Parts: sequence; C-alpha cells; structure tokens
Amino acid sequence: MILNTQLIRDSISGTFDLLLSGGVDSEIMLRCFVELKIPVNVFIFQYENNYNAFDVANAKKLCEELNITPTVIDFNLEKFFE
Repeated sequence: MILNTQLIRDSISGTFDLLLSGGVDSEIMLRCFVELKIPVNVFIFQYENNYNAFDVANAKKLCEELNITPTVIDFNLEKFFE
C-alpha cells in the first residue's frame, strides 16, 4: 500500500481528499499518506440519527491519534434517498 500511495502522489499533483469512514480500508490509506508525509484533507460523514455513530467515533479517534483535524460533514441519509 505504501508503494501504491507513493505512485498516486507521483502521478497526481495537488492536495488529496480522503473520506474516512471509520473502517479498515480508509484507515490504511490515511496511515499510508501520513507515513509518507503526503498532505491530505480528511472528511468524515456523520449521519443524522447516529446511524454511523460507531464508525464516526473510530474515525475521530484515529484522527486524534494521528494529530489530524478532520472536517466533519453532517449528512441526512434519509433525505438523500428521497
């Protein structure tokens, strides 16, 4: 994953955005960016009614551990699917 992340950095210019879900896949990607010191904007979707409260808590904890300030986006999942 580290090599793939470096390849992405070498192929694309600018700052990267990462949607951190609180799951393992996005955590690994974030850790790769941090390990390689590649700047990344981190976003966390927080669904109304706490539908994803567990995942949001994991994502926020990871950001705190890595000293990253994420942008938390409040999202109404029910309205989205209407």
